[in-house]
Amino acid sequence: VDATYDFDTWRALALLQAAKCHEQLNHRALAVRTFRRVVTEFPGTEWAEQASTHLSRLVAYRNHQRPQSTRVTEQSKTKTIPATYSGKR
Repeated sequence: VDATYDFDTWRALALLQAAKCHEQLNHRALAVRTFRRVVTEFPGTEWAEQASTHLSRLVAYRNHQRPQSTRVTEQSKTKTIPATYSGKR
């Protein structure tokens, strides 16, 4: 993303926005990597501060996240279709 921009300001903003998009898409590892790039390539800037804030939140989330159960129950095997579903769009 950042290779298309010549100016550091635009590069930093492009990377920061890309990292936010990865975060919203739950691509956490890629978001962390991209936020870290902003922090290391643009130290002391407002964009690095924003990236650092996002990084702190992602790392805290990862450290406190509990593994979800992979156990399959009979209820999780069935899909419920609302009674109002007519099959038409």
